[in-house]
Amino acid sequence: MILTCSACQSKFSLDSALLRPAGKNVRCSDCGNTWFQTPDPDDLLSDIEATITAQQAHAQTDIPIPDGVKPGPMDERPFKSMRPAPEPSGPSLVKASILKALLLPLILTAALLALFLSFKDPTLRAWPQSLALYRVLGQDGVLPGEGLAFDKVSARQEGKAILIEGKIINLGPETRLVPLIMVTLRAPKAEAGAEPLAKWLIAPPQETIAGEATMPFSARYDPLTDAPPIPPDAQVTVRFLLRQ
Repeated sequence: MILTCSACQSKFSLDSALLRPAGKNVRCSDCGNTWFQTPDPDDLLSDIEATITAQQAHAQTDIPIPDGVKPGPMDERPFKSMRPAPEPSGPSLVKASILKALLLPLILTAALLALFLSFKDPTLRAWPQSLALYRVLGQDGVLPGEGLAFDKVSARQEGKAILIEGKIINLGPETRLVPLIMVTLRAPKAEAGAEPLAKWLIAPPQETIAGEATMPFSARYDPLTDAPPIPPDAQVTVRFLLRQ
């Protein structure tokens, strides 16, 4: 750029780069005048453009990359997008339906079997034929009345009433269920198959009897008013009644 001294009008040529960025004090070599001179904006703009061009050229220059920092080979496989699993259809849906249809009866059967095993004693008492099923399943079931015996059973008349007394004995070491007791009165020397004179049920004092224990029982039978009298020598039989 060209500088002109304001005192002696002498002219000088000066590089604008020496005055960057905000300007500097300069002194005339002829008269010694000093003033503050800013750089020429046009020259400053040209210098900036030249600097930018040089930096861009430097950036485009290939610089060797050390082997230790070279990137590895790119995986050319495409990225897989995350998608929800498809709902079963066609053969898969048919197989799932068949599996459910097979499992449901099995689950219900297992639940019923567990219930059947849990209530073994009440079931045997109400349905003695179920003993065969329990034995098939490996369960040790005993029918109500099995292992029990009557002892010292007697009958006597009190007016028109009949009083039955006796004992129930458990012959085994385990607790047994005691069923209902059926009492039958027959005429003396009655033929086989003849109708009994009277028949009634006696509820045992307790539903169970301990092993090798004895349980006394008694019952009173009052015939109807218009019923024929019971002969004193009537035959009396007692037995356990298994509910059918």
